[in-house]
Order: sequence, then structure tokens, then C-alpha cells
Amino acid sequence: MSFLRGNEGLRRLAAGVKGIARLGLTSELMTADGHGRYTDPSMKGNVFWGVSTSAITLANGASTSSTFTLYNPLNSGKLLSLLFTGYMNLSGGPAGGYITLTQNYQITTITGTSTANVKQGSCGIGGPSPMGAGQVYSASTWATNMTFLFPLASLWSIGTSPATNGINTPCTVETGGLITIYPGGGLGMAASTGSVGGNFFWHWEEIAL
Repeated sequence: MSFLRGNEGLRRLAAGVKGIARLGLTSELMTADGHGRYTDPSMKGNVFWGVSTSAITLANGASTSSTFTLYNPLNSGKLLSLLFTGYMNLSGGPAGGYITLTQNYQITTITGTSTANVKQGSCGIGGPSPMGAGQVYSASTWATNMTFLFPLASLWSIGTSPATNGINTPCTVETGGLITIYPGGGLGMAASTGSVGGNFFWHWEEIAL
């Protein structure tokens, strides 16, 4: 194994400056997390959260209505890279139903019909960017139907109601940057029945275009 000369400790590099790397015998790049996976963007004030502060009932299927929306405004100048999403404290819905992530894009601004029961902020607590470009709505309206992106969870193991004498385990899905929302795009959540409700969240990184 061969090593390039490096320096100990956290170092900030100017744009365009070549950093250090470690190579294997077949020239493969050797990497390891020196800090938490999202420490660097969080330290720079680029990671944000949005959460419903009380139960929201999900939209039923794919329609122009979207519940718990993460929207990237047309003039944001940012890409939103989804890191985590999920829910907790589920209520309602027959066993065998599902919760799915939906998506849409349009060239005109969506109508954010409600910001009630939602909060958002920076994961860099007390850092340089208290609010991001992304906008979180408890309800929104689009010009065209939302379309399914991928399923988040099945309700087979949950049944018709949350546990009354125990802790309801939250469902957390790490997308890890798989989904990128360009300006004008957005994500929502939908269910196979209109009676499914819960507390939902987004975590995302913002990257300048």
C-alpha cells in the first residue's frame, strides 16, 4: 500500500487546491470517515431539518394535493439533496396499506396551502444559516398530479392503530443524497388510505448551483 504525504488534523482547503489521498496497490482510493458522515456540511450550515409538530393526515394516493411537502423554490439557486425522511406515531389505515414518497416538478410556484403544524431549521444549531432555501409545508397544491417515487413502508406490521401500551418505533429511511430536488421540484408523502396520519420529517443538504 502506498500513501501520499498528508497532515494530521482538520484542514480547510481553498477552492481548486488539491488535497491529500490514500491509494491501494491497485490504485484504488482508500477512504474512511474521519468524522460523522454529515459533519462537514452540517458544520458549514448546509444541512436542514423539517418536521411536523403534530399529526398530519396523508393525502390518499397521487393527486394534485400533497401533504408534508419539501419544496425547492424556483429562484433558490440551490439543489436540495435528501438525506433522511420518515415518520412516527402512525394512526389509522388498514393492515396491508402503504406509505410512499411522491414527487413533482413544475415551472410555476406551487401553492403552499398550509404551514400549520410544521417547523424547520438548521442542523448546525447556532450556526451561520438558521433557515435554508427549502420550504416545508403541511399541505400544498400542484398544477398536475404528484407521482409515486418509491415506497417508504408497509402497514402490515402496524395494524389499524398505534400501540397503546408501548413505544411506537419510528420509521427512518436514509436516502443519503440519492434524491436531488432541483429548483421548482418537490417531494411529498401519500398513503393508500386517507386515514393514515403521523409525525413526519425531512433532513436535507443544500448545495449551491
